Amino acid sequence: MENYKVLIIEDDLTALKFLGNVLSKEGFEIFLAPDGYAGMEIFNNELPDIVITDIKMPGKTGFEILQEIKMSNPNTQVIVTTAFGETDLAVKAIHGGALDYIKKPIDLEVLMLALERANSKIITYKRNNPFPVILLVEDDDSARNNLVRALGMENFKVISAANGAEGVEKFSKCKIDVVLLDIKMPKMNGIDALKKMREISNDFEAIILTGYGDESDAIKAMRSGALSFLKKPIDLDQTFVSIEKALEVLKTTRALKFRSRELELANDIIATITKDKEIYLDFRDMCLSNSVDFADNLLNLIPLSLMVVSLDSRIVIYCNNRIKKLITYPQKLSDDIILALEKVGVFITLENLNALIARFENSNANNVEYVSTGEFSNITFTSIIQIVNGKKQKLILMLIRQERQLPRPQG
Repeated sequence: MENYKVLIIEDDLTALKFLGNVLSKEGFEIFLAPDGYAGMEIFNNELPDIVITDIKMPGKTGFEILQEIKMSNPNTQVIVTTAFGETDLAVKAIHGGALDYIKKPIDLEVLMLALERANSKIITYKRNNPFPVILLVEDDDSARNNLVRALGMENFKVISAANGAEGVEKFSKCKIDVVLLDIKMPKMNGIDALKKMREISNDFEAIILTGYGDESDAIKAMRSGALSFLKKPIDLDQTFVSIEKALEVLKTTRALKFRSRELELANDIIATITKDKEIYLDFRDMCLSNSVDFADNLLNLIPLSLMVVSLDSRIVIYCNNRIKKLITYPQKLSDDIILALEKVGVFITLENLNALIARFENSNANNVEYVSTGEFSNITFTSIIQIVNGKKQKLILMLIRQERQLPRPQG
């Protein structure tokens, strides 16, 4: 990420100092404020790119800070922190323009993901793609210097280290996109160094550099999380291709994480808005056909796969176009449907699916339940009431986010 200015506003001085130290190691320029008034003074003087603020503070609150920042500079990315039980306040902050909220005690992985999302939005706004950061760990001085020079000419920002231990130390202090790692080095070999780096962060890709006869070690490295390996002597063209591939994989992985987090936020908003309420679909006789057509067109616009299941019979009574290619309706929930979902990276057993639906059976209010079904896939369940000819029927609406794209229609 770029060396952005980050302002942290937190009345808990221990938490304030801790966050400051963590983000300083990530390469941000940090400003600390113990309350909202000091925070806004720093904001007006320094114009930070990102603001992290506690939502509840004496004096000027996080909401007031958010409002003032968005009025002054709407492109500043604001992340709010909340205590247990303050989800409703956090959702209100999202409505007010905050990018994300982090629950206390703060999960650093969630915080880093929020900062990556902020970084992405800042880049889009500034139309300025940052140079990728490469960490080169190579004990051969001549080979290391030549590769640093070649990578620099391709507009990569390069950080170098002469052994595995030094590489891990520099990795812990800087935000790295791609690691080029020699497999045999003094002090710490490449496989052990890669494992140490993975313990610090998973937000990078690794390429192993191997000598003659090191192929078995390279395979071990790939099992430890390396994307690929290059044989020495290093071919520069092949190196650049491998780095570009690693950056593309990293970009895709980060995008999936961002979308998953944004969907989690959407689920929280849905749950807050619909809490203790029931959703009714009332189709009168004289307008039934038009209403159904309208609803079908509307649901096909949703960028998620959608299924509606009858609560009493467990029959799929509706699918939008995004999932019709895999699942036909009407049909009873079955192992065939489970297998169809697995094809697009959604993993859930029929038993668990039925158990989740059963939870809504005796529920009067409109509950919302979010279930992870893979690293980047999930299902959101909620109940709706359909009224046809005056008769009520309780249905389950399932919003499905899959890992892989559905097959394209033929013709």
